[in-house]
Amino acid sequence: MNKFQFHFGDYFHDGHGMYSTVLVQSPLTYCSIREIYDKILRDYPILDTIGIAREYNEPIVTKEVWEVICSFGYPAERLCEKLDDRSYENFTMSDFAPYVDTEELCFTVEAVADIWIWMLNARGAMLEYTNDVYEHFFIDDGYGCFMC
Repeated sequence: MNKFQFHFGDYFHDGHGMYSTVLVQSPLTYCSIREIYDKILRDYPILDTIGIAREYNEPIVTKEVWEVICSFGYPAERLCEKLDDRSYENFTMSDFAPYVDTEELCFTVEAVADIWIWMLNARGAMLEYTNDVYEHFFIDDGYGCFMC
């Protein structure tokens, strides 16, 4: 298994230097995972330009990004588990829709990371969470979650 660190937030320290690391493993190589990630960005350019909770102190997603997340079949139960606000428990993805693109639905870094891992796996990345680490992999999303 190949092991990676996925960094979410401002890993490059060109702003506030706040980021979170998620440890994952896959039988695929770094280059293969990178190709899958790059293809997702090509297929869904909004993830590259707007992203998921990318702006500083704005842990929200736009309706367009929400539609992409839904198109990957991301389950509402997983999102409910990753959000700090437990009032969303037992929500469906449709139940979340009115709160998208508002400050009422405050995404966490854990939610952003889980969504990305889900999307990468939907395209064949075969990622699993782990506690070991070797390679670095930066995903430029989730920065808006740090001051929430």
